[in-house]
Amino acid sequence: MKTNEIKKKFFQNLPFLMPDFKIQKEAGGRKSVSQNFDVSFKICLPNGSECSLVCDIKSLLQPRLVREAAAILKEKAAKLREVYPILITTFLSDRTKELLKKEGVGYIDLVGNYFLSFKNIYIEKSVDKNSLVEKRKLKTIFKPVSSRILRVLLSEPKRKWKILELSKISNVSLGQTSNVCRRLLDESYFQKDKKGFYILCDPGKILDEWSESYAYTNNEKMMYYSFEQNQEKLIKNIREASERKNLKYALTLLSGGAFVAPFIRGISGVQMYIEDSESLSEWVRLLDLRSVESGGNLSIYIPYDKGVFYKAQKVKEIDIVNNIQLYLDLYNYPTRGKEQAEFLRKNKIKF
Repeated sequence: MKTNEIKKKFFQNLPFLMPDFKIQKEAGGRKSVSQNFDVSFKICLPNGSECSLVCDIKSLLQPRLVREAAAILKEKAAKLREVYPILITTFLSDRTKELLKKEGVGYIDLVGNYFLSFKNIYIEKSVDKNSLVEKRKLKTIFKPVSSRILRVLLSEPKRKWKILELSKISNVSLGQTSNVCRRLLDESYFQKDKKGFYILCDPGKILDEWSESYAYTNNEKMMYYSFEQNQEKLIKNIREASERKNLKYALTLLSGGAFVAPFIRGISGVQMYIEDSESLSEWVRLLDLRSVESGGNLSIYIPYDKGVFYKAQKVKEIDIVNNIQLYLDLYNYPTRGKEQAEFLRKNKIKF
């Protein structure tokens, strides 16, 4: 949508976008205002005072564009007295709104999101309309193959990367790696230095976004009963079977958390990933397991993507998924999983 179209729609819908304010006509009396800004108008605040808003319109305001757009607007507004700078666009994602607040700039979009903060005034309104469209764009980086790249990045959050190197380590095609990096740049989760290296600038926010959309139930689950009721011995049997037959496994969920960051007592049952369905029968034979619908003491997961094994760690000679994967699995696990996940994050992941 072009600037003139946005401006027209903005003034048509302004009484509905900001229904709590009395809107005065566009302030065109001062040439410096009308010439330097796309829009300027006054609002009457709930306390009876008036505020002049000077606004720039952006047809597209992705997170990566926020800093530059905010700097230009603030520089122009600084030449005037008692005005408040606002950026106007069609729709603002949560990420963009967050960055604008940090830059000290207000915002309004065409679906009714707005934020004003000056003097002793703080007013904010959030609208969910269109949010699914924005979230869908970001969710593409959480799909199975693309998420391998995130595991690599979050496992070494302070490291600088070249796309080719990231592609090789994550075992993802160069084209797809480039697409994910571009998306991270667009959302301001990535920065690119003068030498062309990429580095994460907000790993904690990415982990928050990913954990909200991730579900351990995407993996195929089988439940079994083992005659070995002692949990420590059962885990020892798993390790020995793995070493004897060269079978890949990694503990996860509460049984994994108990090794990496013990928090919950009285855990019953073992949860682990195995490599694929072809190895399942071998595991069943070696551990003398019985398939059950409920009441089992061993849950075996076949991963939706083998990226879950990236940088699996060894604790007390037992293979455990890496801490990022462990956090993701635990976060939406019903039996106190979120508590264990947050304890792990605080004490091991630390972002």
